[in-house]
Parts: sequence; C-alpha cells; structure tokens
Amino acid sequence: MSAVSVAAILRAAHFSPNSVASDAAILNAVAAEVRRRGVTVNVYSEEQFIESGIGREAIIMAMVRDPRSIERLAALEAGGRLVVNSAQAIAQCARRPMIRLFERAGIPMPTTLVVDTDKDIRPQLEKLGIGACWVKRADCQTIHKEDVARARHVQEAQEILSEFFIRKIPTAIVAAHAPGLHVKFYGVADGFFHYYFSSGQPAPAPFSGESLRQVCQRAASAVDVVVYGGDAVVDPETGEFVIVCFNDWPGFAPCRPQAAKAICKYVANHARKLLRK
Repeated sequence: MSAVSVAAILRAAHFSPNSVASDAAILNAVAAEVRRRGVTVNVYSEEQFIESGIGREAIIMAMVRDPRSIERLAALEAGGRLVVNSAQAIAQCARRPMIRLFERAGIPMPTTLVVDTDKDIRPQLEKLGIGACWVKRADCQTIHKEDVARARHVQEAQEILSEFFIRKIPTAIVAAHAPGLHVKFYGVADGFFHYYFSSGQPAPAPFSGESLRQVCQRAASAVDVVVYGGDAVVDPETGEFVIVCFNDWPGFAPCRPQAAKAICKYVANHARKLLRK
C-alpha cells in the first residue's frame, strides 16, 4: 500500500446534522491508521473537492453527500481510482432508491411507502392500517432535523408531507412506526460489525445478534456500501427485528478505534488489488 497515496474527503457540515465532530473524527481516525502503514493521506473538505477536485491519489475515502461530489467521484472511479464508499453506493443510500433495493433484497422493514409530497396519502395509509408513522425526505439522507418527523396519526402525517412540499422536497417515505427495543449498528464489509441496545438493557433472549449482522451485510450488499451504520427495532417477545434506518459511513462513535482499523484493513486489501492491475 505504500506505493500509493490516499485522499480523505470530509462530509460537508450541512450533511452532518448534530454529527459534524463525530463524522470528522472517524475519517481522521482512519487517516491516522493508514498513515501508520507509511502511506501519505491528504485530507480535503467536501467544499474543496467540489470546487477544485483533489490530487493524483489513487485511493479515495469519501464521506461526501452532495450530488456534485457524487458526480465528480463517479468520474474519478471511471478513470481507475478506488473509492470507498463508491459514488453509486452513496447515491443508492438516498432513501428512495434504498427502499426499492431493500425491497428486492428482502430486507425486513416496517411497511413503507414512497410518496409525492403534493398528494393526499390519507386514504392509502388508512387502507394499509398505518397510524403512527415516520415521514422522511426521500431524495437524500437527513440534512435538517425537520427532514425526519414522527406523526401520531394519519392527519398529522399529511400535514408533515404538506410542509415537505412547501420546503420544495418532492418525495418522501412514510414508514409505519415499529414499537420495540432500539438497536444501533455499525459495519464494514469483510467482517467488522458492532451493535448495542440504546436503552442499555441486555438483548432479549430470542434475539440473535448474528441474524442482525447477516441482514445488515445483505442490506449493505444491496446498496453496494462498504462502510455503513443504522438503526433497527427488535420485538422483545419474538426477537424479530426490522431495519428502520441505514446510512453510508456514519461516525462510529461507540466503536471508532475498532472501526478505523477495519476500514483501514479494507482499503489496504483493495489497494493491493489495484496495484496488481
């Protein structure tokens, strides 16, 4: 790996609501791990990347979210650069394409609809028996805290959707609220996986952490993501779970040192493949 240099591109602050420090910390931690292997790592802001690109680094570790960044990443990949996560993977983690890909892959999710924000969805929700639900912008991941809102009933869901339309958000997903125990998870392709119950209580007896790992790896494969994280909700009686949130390259706050080593290992392994071409 020492024969190549690496670019690390930070996520723009407005794409990291309440997570600017955490998102920067994981990328800097991975950069430090890569440097320990004797490799040069150049860190760029997403704004720098959009405005003037990067140098001749053969490997790019990208936390970007802006469509202009994704387009530039795709061009660099087409030119032979190794990008983690890839441009396609980042684009597919926008909620609208992700939901469709998860449905095809059989990923367990709450009943979820992709809807236009200028439509009346109340009859559709009532037909499906959806009451309490979550309304989220579908064109990308969360930018503002208002991009994800819980509705207590159908009428409130419609009101939130109308607010999205006023904010010029064209599409949204509406997902039935899943009651149960909340689980945070983090993973890296090639094996690393970490989860915990946010309540701090032990996992219910029927729950299988291995089953969660397998489903999350299938979800990552469905959207072609290497570095990922998200949330699940577990039924405490049956141990069954649904994936309620999935993100490309989170902050890994509870397991950052281990995750940084795993991401570095993945990059190193694939750098060797790049050098053999």
